Amino acid sequence: MTDRSFRVVAAFVLTALLAGCASEPSVRLEFTGRAVPVGLWFDQESDHIFVAVTDLGAIPNPTGAIVVFDADGDLVDRDWSAAQTLRSPTGLARIGSELWICDGARVRRLPIANSGARPESSGVIEVERAISLDQITPDGAGGAFISDRETGLVHHLRSDGAQVSVLRRPEGVSALCQYGGRLFASSRTEAVLAEVSSDSWDPRTTFRFGLPGFTSLQRFDGRWYACGAGSDVIATFGVVDDQVVAASRAVGRTLPAPSLRLIGDDCAPASRLAVDPGRARLIVLQQSDPGLIALCFLDL
Repeated sequence: MTDRSFRVVAAFVLTALLAGCASEPSVRLEFTGRAVPVGLWFDQESDHIFVAVTDLGAIPNPTGAIVVFDADGDLVDRDWSAAQTLRSPTGLARIGSELWICDGARVRRLPIANSGARPESSGVIEVERAISLDQITPDGAGGAFISDRETGLVHHLRSDGAQVSVLRRPEGVSALCQYGGRLFASSRTEAVLAEVSSDSWDPRTTFRFGLPGFTSLQRFDGRWYACGAGSDVIATFGVVDDQVVAASRAVGRTLPAPSLRLIGDDCAPASRLAVDPGRARLIVLQQSDPGLIALCFLDL
């Protein structure tokens, strides 16, 4: 890995960047029981929003489903994955023409139709040394990087079928995002932006924010967007040539640099983020009471 470091160039209080988020979520869908939304993916090709739901009330034998909305937030299918048996789906990502779904120690592969029709076939990848797969991000070459919240491993499932363990973090990896051929991640215990490469978590490319671990990382138009476990805010910060710029917070108090700009309080608390680049907006999956899916849209 080359010797690069994240460095604060400027830190100052900014006014709110995002507009258009109402105090109530844009989408509300109620379920019976203790169904909890835990995964989010916006699919540009089909123009649909996919949400993974796990019914905690069914523990020790949980059941799960994938719910589909159109880009306006209207319900398309309450149980898109009905023909498949999902136990505890979490992370979602489109790989090729399929939706890959983290489900325990397996990755379920369901074909995506642009119409939003239910898949008629499926595939399964048994991930070596996996226990509880969590986050997934495309690798940009037909495969995916996937984290395991129990083992702390980050797996690379390559397009040729090979499986490689990229690294292991004892505290766990809570967020993954591949951008520009580089893999970025955050620790489960601390909000950091770290570049991961060659079995390495290099502190020279780690920027620390002093908040709980990020649970979701997204990159759009030169800026990063993140939300954190137990946090009531969404953060944004700019990175240019590996330098964090204009990182501050605007919620009534200023932190010493380096700090974050926090946005979208009305959409918080947030558990997952997705970017809709065509509409220049952020889709926010809110932490909500069991039995409720709440989505919010933020214009970027």
